[in-house]
Amino acid sequence: MNLVAKEYIASRIEHDGVLILSELAGAANELGEAMLVNPTDKTEVARKIHAALVMPPDEQKHCMGVMQRRIRDNNVGNMGGQLF
Repeated sequence: MNLVAKEYIASRIEHDGVLILSELAGAANELGEAMLVNPTDKTEVARKIHAALVMPPDEQKHCMGVMQRRIRDNNVGNMGGQLF
């Protein structure tokens, strides 16, 4: 699994920033607060980039906080030995 999206979320110590993520990425189903895009739709990608640039800081902090809690709570150490 590509963990770059989760690493980005974990790195945002001020809880700021916006994650734009391909809807085809494995992490997309877990990171619903990210701005999901179809990477082959240039117009949609451009709209999401613009929306990310103008997103209010309080909305950024809310979405990032939710995703940070989720990746903190749902990690391999908390799986109780279950892999599937």
